[in-house]
Amino acid sequence: MRKVMSKRQQGPYVKKLIALRMSQLAVPKDGGFADGIAFLTNKDRILRIAREATDWAFAAIYAVKAAPGGKVYGDDEDIAKEILRQVEVKTRKGKS
Repeated sequence: MRKVMSKRQQGPYVKKLIALRMSQLAVPKDGGFADGIAFLTNKDRILRIAREATDWAFAAIYAVKAAPGGKVYGDDEDIAKEILRQVEVKTRKGKS
C-alpha cells in the first residue's frame, strides 16, 4: 500500500493536507515550542511523521471517494481542498 500511495500526485492542496496532519502528529495538542524544536531536530522522526501524514491524507481522500451516496468532488486536489475547508470551518467554530 505504501508504494502505491507514494507515487500519487501531490498538488498544492494535497501538500497542505499532509502538512496539516504532520503538524498534528509532530506537536501534541498541549505541546509547545520545545516539542516543535524536538521534532525538527530529529530526522528519523520527520521522515516517519511525513510518511504517516501522507498515508493518512491519501486514506482520507480515498474514504471520500469510496463513500456511498457522498458528493463527487473530483480529483485528489478537489477533495483535499474540501477537507481543508471543512477543517477551517470547524476550527473557527471552536474558537467562537
